[in-house]
Amino acid sequence: MSERLLTVADRRAFEEGWDERSGMTLEDLRRFHQVGVPGDCESEQCRGWQMVNELHLADLVDLRQAPDIIAYDEADAARLRTLVPPGRASIVRVG
Repeated sequence: MSERLLTVADRRAFEEGWDERSGMTLEDLRRFHQVGVPGDCESEQCRGWQMVNELHLADLVDLRQAPDIIAYDEADAARLRTLVPPGRASIVRVG
């Protein structure tokens, strides 16, 4: 089992790796509302992360699949807070 890496730098590395494998840019991911959140994936490529459509974050939180959402900065945290009802998930910034 690989180590779960759950920091802002790890989210960035996961999303950048996703970009490389998919041929998309980080801007493309944002345009298509994709965001990396902690998940159950244990493969070497994701190491505890999953890519989800941010418009469905509230549904994932309800299913306990994304209890903590790691934001890059306060602007990212503020944007993500608008997508998840209060009290459903922790929007954390680990840097």
